[in-house]
Amino acid sequence: MNNLKTGPWHLSNLYQKLYLILLPSMDTARECRAVVHLLIAHYTAQNKASLMSNAQVSITSKNIQGLKQAISRLKKQEPIQYILEKTTFFGHEFYIDRSAFIPRPETEEMVFQIIQKHSQPYMHILDLGTGSGCIAITLVKHLKQAHAWGLDVDAKALLVAKKNAEQLQTPVHWCQKDILNQDLPSQKWDIIVSNPPYIPARQKKYLEPRVKHYEPHQALFVPDDKPLVFYERIAMLCKQHLGLGGTLYTEINEDYGQAIVDLFTQAGFTSVQLEQDIQGKDRWVRCSGLL
Repeated sequence: MNNLKTGPWHLSNLYQKLYLILLPSMDTARECRAVVHLLIAHYTAQNKASLMSNAQVSITSKNIQGLKQAISRLKKQEPIQYILEKTTFFGHEFYIDRSAFIPRPETEEMVFQIIQKHSQPYMHILDLGTGSGCIAITLVKHLKQAHAWGLDVDAKALLVAKKNAEQLQTPVHWCQKDILNQDLPSQKWDIIVSNPPYIPARQKKYLEPRVKHYEPHQALFVPDDKPLVFYERIAMLCKQHLGLGGTLYTEINEDYGQAIVDLFTQAGFTSVQLEQDIQGKDRWVRCSGLL
């Protein structure tokens, strides 16, 4: 990294320099390219279209220092989103730090389906385990005159969600609740949505270091002997709080797809659809017709 110095740089040269430095730390060349694009855009304020040009930029000592620190953290497998404190979800830029789980593209797919299937105005939405607030905020921004609550057990995660709502000028009612042990407010919602913890603790050793060492464990893991504990609780909460004609959407562990379908069917939903993501993996369930 000693060759990273202040002063003028051709963007194409800077790109190649960073790419060669970071490639050994990345899983694939494609991932490395994406990370380098993000770094250059962040520290030079250049858009993606200009990154491979011969345009010349002057990089300050502060930005060079930032680049060096970011490279050091990336080599330790820290996610780029936490380093830059931002991520993109459904076309919007969200603040993110280690208090909240990094939103995934698969969650965007579920949110897209919700938006496609619910065009009526004034929907009341409950997001259980809201984390960064990306689901609740995105639904309020894209569903006409929707009202949303975002619940999370972690006060620090809720601070992230509140910051995002302020940045994106989106009103959401935030509430700190332990949904496994506390009751919800006495009202009904048209849509209940959740991306709950669903990875059995025994599978932790198989996860990438950037996940198991940096992302919040309480947003990821469940006890080995209770892998469906959140779905059991969500089913119970739906009986109390899902309005007439309401729909539940929840992400799942693909290893338990059929078990989760059976659980919600037994809970009284007459329609339980197991949905696949763009990679063909069982990713979420859509439940309606609660008796």
